[in-house]
Amino acid sequence: MSKTNWQDPTSSEMRSTHISGLQEAVGKIEESIGVLTTTETAISLTEVFISNDDRYRIFQAPINKRNWLSSPTPVIKNNGVTITEGFEIDYGGGAIILSVNGSISDALTADATYTKITKLYLEYEGNEFIINNPYHNGGSLALKGQLHCHTTNSDGLSTPSELANAYKTAGFDFLTITDHDFVTPDPEVAGITWIGSGVEETNQKHITAFDIDTQSTSALPQEIIEYHRNNNKMCCFAHPYNENYYNLSEDELKSYYDFNFIEIYNSILGDNGADHWDVILSQGRKVFGLAVDDCHNIGIQFNKGWVVVHTDTNSKTAILESLRNGNFYASTGNDVSVSLSDNIMTAESTESSNISFIGRDGRVLQTNNGVTSAAYTIKGDEIYVRVTSIKASDSTYAWSQPTFIDSMGDVEKTICDINELINQSFMRNEIINGNFDVWQRGISQSGLAYGSDDRWASSFLGGTTILHTRETFNPGQNIVIDNPKYFSRTVVTSGNAIGSFAHKTQYINDVSLFTNKIMTLSFWAKADASKNISVEFIQNFGVGGSASITGIGAVKKTITNGWTKYTVTLTMPNVAGKTIGENSYTSIRFWFEAGTNYNARTDSLGNQSGTFDLAMVKFEIGRKATPFTPTRYQDEKLKCNYYAQKITASRQYAGFGNGVAISTTQALVDVPLLGEMRTTPTLTLMGTFGLYNTDYIAATEVAMFSFSSNRVTLLVTVVAGLTAGQAVRFVNTADANDYLMFSAELIG
Repeated sequence: MSKTNWQDPTSSEMRSTHISGLQEAVGKIEESIGVLTTTETAISLTEVFISNDDRYRIFQAPINKRNWLSSPTPVIKNNGVTITEGFEIDYGGGAIILSVNGSISDALTADATYTKITKLYLEYEGNEFIINNPYHNGGSLALKGQLHCHTTNSDGLSTPSELANAYKTAGFDFLTITDHDFVTPDPEVAGITWIGSGVEETNQKHITAFDIDTQSTSALPQEIIEYHRNNNKMCCFAHPYNENYYNLSEDELKSYYDFNFIEIYNSILGDNGADHWDVILSQGRKVFGLAVDDCHNIGIQFNKGWVVVHTDTNSKTAILESLRNGNFYASTGNDVSVSLSDNIMTAESTESSNISFIGRDGRVLQTNNGVTSAAYTIKGDEIYVRVTSIKASDSTYAWSQPTFIDSMGDVEKTICDINELINQSFMRNEIINGNFDVWQRGISQSGLAYGSDDRWASSFLGGTTILHTRETFNPGQNIVIDNPKYFSRTVVTSGNAIGSFAHKTQYINDVSLFTNKIMTLSFWAKADASKNISVEFIQNFGVGGSASITGIGAVKKTITNGWTKYTVTLTMPNVAGKTIGENSYTSIRFWFEAGTNYNARTDSLGNQSGTFDLAMVKFEIGRKATPFTPTRYQDEKLKCNYYAQKITASRQYAGFGNGVAISTTQALVDVPLLGEMRTTPTLTLMGTFGLYNTDYIAATEVAMFSFSSNRVTLLVTVVAGLTAGQAVRFVNTADANDYLMFSAELIG
């Protein structure tokens, strides 16, 4: 049977089976513009080609007979005989997926029901497009609500019940409270709808989340967002545009994804958030804009910014659904409604207003001054159109949510649902420091465990020795994409014994993360000559847990002396029925040498010496490897800091922390950490240290006393010279090379 290339149905770019799910997202939009449902028997399925080393075979229907319905279930036949196992159905792609080792090689057909589009797009002056209107569900009620405010549970002046009563009296219909790093429960005030507890997480950036039970434990913005997203909750970047309040640059904002909202008006900081909003909208991202009080004092920051939600019922469920879908507007005092008829967008305000239609890059597309109604003709190239209405009498604002313009064709494909799916599926790398940018402990290592590239542990045995080093790519090289700065080199000298081995491993916290998931590992590698390396995946169920499973997906890869990208795809075993103890993990191991004792775990790798280089390691959910997306150094280092932190002196007598003497020979000193750590760390000191008040006193011992997630307390002992209650400072005495090393690694 001949093969055709597997191709994304909307572009010329080669994509995996995974991407065909985009058709399902498009299908949701198609529902509102008309499709026909067609049932057909004996639809011919043609094998499609992805790559020579692919682990799956895919057979797909013709392009106009895809987008299968799941009910009734398609019937797959081989030479006219129904088959029921050995394959998966990709409904959106109109395809079946089976193992390369599958026996199917003859005529495959499907009896399936599929959607046939009668009118997929509107057309204006040659542009073809579809319109995704957030207001299409309407709603008989217009409910005023507050989504950012504080009480005495953080830094507000009012109790929760006082604040809720104040908003009720001011005419608000619903409320959540977003105290700093504290989940305030329902104050149970009758007459105002509580839409669930909120929080404002205040680590690197300020992020509000809604209808939550618990806040995240991360300091990383993206991990905070993903925590709430994984719990089906919504979150928002708060006041992202003020230098004094954890601002976000436009480039930073672009690097985050899966958040629902951005504050475009905050009563403390003003209405200058729309520029940031336009940046993210211009990427085709579905993000809605909020106006909020950020109330700390009801005498100052109160009833100045809010949202008005369209629903048919005043209930928590209905309000949250409208917020999630963008069926609301933001306001400081004006109102706005948006309706569409084909490609004519009409905006209306109750009082005379200056109404502007705004599109890609924040361009003002049209302005009508001193009106209560204005109409704009959508051209199809705007990406989005949102409305700003400024009331003529008092200059108060109303902001509509964006109507997304999804262009069709080869020139531009900016469907926001597709971008969201791409972000969810392809941007997350489960490996930390896969780009080998962070080397806190040093740039070379010949010992066991951790000593060089962060998060990568070294192990060797049986007379084998290793040397790990940080190596630098030649600037401007164009073989390994995205121009990484560093790669990791391992030089192995074999012990040539049946028990000899050398490997490096990354341990990923929580063995349940990938249970029963299809995962793909990708990496760039080269060697000093043609050699094999092996990749192994391990499930460890932690202290007191079930026995570890080793040898998962063990496969040997032939590495050449030139940089090449390699991939491994596997299904991780289901952990159902296992006992999971403390410190469980999934590990990914690169074997550079392995004697015959390890044949089952290494696909019979064998003894060898050599030089092995690795770069751009990525582990992700899905059947195919997607491009490695480098993250900013500071973000990747903060992820590493969850497991290990090196706090370095800036000079001689630099202060590491302040404390107080508890006797003539001991003091307790608080040392702030560089971010949250996974668990109580171990401490290693390099240099000489002591205490300073008016004089320096050398320390004879420094030990861990207590730990919180972002701070440690050290017990510092000296010979004599302290006075109980005396303030002291913990300092180094040598030079800027002195440091404290805190380690909370899973292994080693």
